[in-house]
Amino acid sequence: MKQRWFLVVLAVVLAPLSYGSEMLITTYDGRTFVFDVDPEESIGALQDRIGALEEMDSESYVVEAAPRLGAMSIAANGGQGKELGYPRDYCSEVTYEEMVDIRYIVTSLANKPLLSIALIKSDLEAAGDRIDHLHPLRFLMTVFTDEELKVGIRNIRGRGWVWKHFVGGLKNCMSTESRIGNMCDEHIIHFSDVVQVDPENALELVSTHQWDAFIEYLIRAVPRDGDHDRYDS
Repeated sequence: MKQRWFLVVLAVVLAPLSYGSEMLITTYDGRTFVFDVDPEESIGALQDRIGALEEMDSESYVVEAAPRLGAMSIAANGGQGKELGYPRDYCSEVTYEEMVDIRYIVTSLANKPLLSIALIKSDLEAAGDRIDHLHPLRFLMTVFTDEELKVGIRNIRGRGWVWKHFVGGLKNCMSTESRIGNMCDEHIIHFSDVVQVDPENALELVSTHQWDAFIEYLIRAVPRDGDHDRYDS
């Protein structure tokens, strides 16, 4: 056990910590926890903190060390060993309340002045935390089946650091679910049918973890319907 914990700590120390990170620890029984990683923290202190998970009688291993990025971050705000409940359930449909949060996030990032976005940062993060449990394909399905949100994600793409943070968190979500086998072919085929894109193209991009290309493909290939001009900027 001690040797395994040492390997965990070593992996964390080697992870990028230039501006602070959050580390995901997944146990063999499928539970996932998040820990804040302080660049100033000693190896011994970090090992003790991670070692506290031993009380669960389950060895652990690092799934991913990832920073908190934007509204679709993979880690709960301020988590210290908080269980996240992976894997996210693709079959769980988006509720009305979750749809409201998604619309708030996307339309705010797409349309509000950059200063306004900075001023509502805490509100955006709170909305992001409320939808963090959603499977990333369900999030994308919601965006790419709504005309206003289709335009919104196109607008975010041209907004520099806003896009970088937004898409960074989304890619981390997809990477995490893929690592634990939760981006399966059946999910991709169903998703492609709903958003009306070629499943073969989607399968190839997802299976090779080309997350940027996958999102770009959706922006380019998902058809527009109805009177969508009213949403164009």
